[in-house]
Amino acid sequence: MLKKEYKISSQEFKRLFKKTSKKETEHFIFFLIKKRESCENSLTKISVILSKKKVKTAILRNKNKRIIYSIIRQIYPQLSYYHYLFISPKRDISNLENKLIKDEILSIL
Repeated sequence: MLKKEYKISSQEFKRLFKKTSKKETEHFIFFLIKKRESCENSLTKISVILSKKKVKTAILRNKNKRIIYSIIRQIYPQLSYYHYLFISPKRDISNLENKLIKDEILSIL
């Protein structure tokens, strides 16, 4: 899992989600806020959003989130261009290879 300091809190989520720009890949939708020059030393904060409409059971939703967070933990330094990053899978990704997921996340850079 990702450390708590790297995750977006619910208060930040409500305030920031409307201000994001959107990018899509085959399996993901990314909502991004780039860093400003005054915030270059701050941490990149990340949140994974997975609704019940996309994945019905809580077990699969949590499995998908664990997969994404484990990949993000590996590539976190490469995501330093963004201040906030919201990741939303378009459907269940538990049967995809980790390399494919990692490549798609890195493609937003």
